[in-house]
Amino acid sequence: MSALLCGLAVLVASQTGDVGPKASMTKGQVAQAQMQTYGPVVSAPTGANRAVAMAADDSTVFAATLTRIERMDSADLTQSTERDFAAEKVTEITALHVDGQHVYATAKAEERWTLFKLKQDNLETVCIYEYGVDTDIPYAIAGDADRVFTGHQTFPAMIVSIDKVGCKLSKRLVLNEGENDVRSLEFDAKHDPSHLYANTNTQPARVVKIGLREGPSGKDLKRIGGVTLAAGRNNILAGSEQDGDYLYVSTYTTPAYVSKIDKRTMTLAAELTLEAGENNVVAMDADFLSVYVTTSTNTSPKVLRISKATMVVEDRLALNRELARGITAMAHSRGRLFVGADTSPATFLALNPGSYYVPKDCKLSAWSAYSACTRPYGTQCGTGTKTRSRTVLVKKTAGGASCPGGDSPQLKEVTLCDTGTVCPPEAKVCIEGTGEVFRADTRALYKPRRTCDTQDEQPTGALATPKCDCPADKPFWLELSTGSHCADKADCDANMAPCKLTKCMFLGGRVKVTHHHLETKGGFKCRHDAGRTGQCNCLCHTKFSSPSDPDTTYKLGADHPNHQ
Repeated sequence: MSALLCGLAVLVASQTGDVGPKASMTKGQVAQAQMQTYGPVVSAPTGANRAVAMAADDSTVFAATLTRIERMDSADLTQSTERDFAAEKVTEITALHVDGQHVYATAKAEERWTLFKLKQDNLETVCIYEYGVDTDIPYAIAGDADRVFTGHQTFPAMIVSIDKVGCKLSKRLVLNEGENDVRSLEFDAKHDPSHLYANTNTQPARVVKIGLREGPSGKDLKRIGGVTLAAGRNNILAGSEQDGDYLYVSTYTTPAYVSKIDKRTMTLAAELTLEAGENNVVAMDADFLSVYVTTSTNTSPKVLRISKATMVVEDRLALNRELARGITAMAHSRGRLFVGADTSPATFLALNPGSYYVPKDCKLSAWSAYSACTRPYGTQCGTGTKTRSRTVLVKKTAGGASCPGGDSPQLKEVTLCDTGTVCPPEAKVCIEGTGEVFRADTRALYKPRRTCDTQDEQPTGALATPKCDCPADKPFWLELSTGSHCADKADCDANMAPCKLTKCMFLGGRVKVTHHHLETKGGFKCRHDAGRTGQCNCLCHTKFSSPSDPDTTYKLGADHPNHQ
């Protein structure tokens, strides 16, 4: 703990106060914790008077007093660093902004309004920008990734943009007549990265919409539009808040008003009038569900939680004993709100965990191990698939990232893999009933193929082409009207009958045949019996084509191995 803690006065915080219901329900029935004080009130060192502004990141709360900046741990508000601007002769700090790496503060130094860029870890100066003499008090500050924007108490009001690198002037914009004295600015890179909203300390107050990426350079500032609040809605001092569709602003009036403005049309969408005694809002914050406002009255300062959806106060926390001088600053970190009071020295208080709603994103388990590599059917060989999966551990809450659907590849992943087994050659299937088999051996080639009528033909060569063919034990093609098929010699002879009209005789060493076309159209075979008295006989049958012979008119199916 820093030696600076020696200067801290710790006051015991009261746990009493006017509070709302134990939990508020809104947008998807999300239960929000009741706001309560959490730990003691922490007092800044002597001389660090009046909380002017607060800002925070995930681990640190920064608070600006009139002449110093305090850096505190968001866990318990213990102080780690203090930056005293005595050497720069700072007499008033007016605004504070944090961007994750640096802290930006506007202050009056040696009678000149100045922007300080500080290192976030030790609050040492990186660079400064001195405003011109025509630029009065910079009460408001905001920033995008490249620039810091400040709003000024000028008539009309002026918006100045300063490059973060080198703290150099980028652009200036003077608002319209009557749009005077900007006291708060609102920028949200997530919901609206192209616009800045400026709020005036006028009667009635005005909200002005400013384009940030205008002109050839994409860095010009341009007034886009605005809305004037109703009579009596005066003096917007609090830093306004926004979401995707609406802007929320509060007034420094008795009682105070909270207005909901449609950003697209810049028209009033809804308005809430706070209760008697809930006056003078000077600090605001917002989460996905609610807007938080603080009242700076001395008698009964409060923190109010207001539903964005209904514009109804859902919770009230009175801090009249803890921060009696009124709440002038507010920030959030780690799901908690932090407030600061207009006291000397400045005092700060943390609210309970859950006082600021943080959406929960869907959370998934780790991936399971891959399943075995398998094929969905057939022989388990060659290429298969393997799967792995994971489950939803935590469902999202309102505003969080959604969980993937049941069939999403984020929950189930299917990947190709090798089963580790080589598949055997694919079996070739020949036409059922023909007796043909798939042959890949080298065998005698006959053209045309041998049939029962050409059993004695000599081969014309060798055939090694894999195809459906008759097996070696049934080498002949037997053509029958009842079904042609492969046959052996016995089958061929058994399916032939003596011809009635076809005759033969043996003359000059050769068989002479006289045949009739009506009888021999199906094929015939004539043989001469050996011997001097041998007879010549002819056998006949009907001819049908082989389904495997490409020279025939038999129509092969597309799935037949010999189909071309």
